[in-house]
Amino acid sequence: AEIDGTNALTVLNKASTTPGYTYKVSFVYSGRPSLPVSENRTSVSANGVVLGSFSDDATNATTTVWKTKQYTFVATSSSSYIGLTDDRATSIG
Repeated sequence: AEIDGTNALTVLNKASTTPGYTYKVSFVYSGRPSLPVSENRTSVSANGVVLGSFSDDATNATTTVWKTKQYTFVATSSSSYIGLTDDRATSIG
């Protein structure tokens, strides 16, 4: 799915978790071809706590180049919210 909008946008997924257990969040991503790093920034969070941020300079790319990212977090309740946030400076529609 593509994250885009005129304002910062976060896509959330609720998952059942066990408090005290460590969970891995893993996904693949690609920057938009021909766009600079300032337009390809995303952060990942668990329960509102940012686990990390990443960006992709695809200025010279002509196709998508998929990469895998992984983060871990320790659950603090029986359900957790995993979020991906569009951290771009502007919207490009």
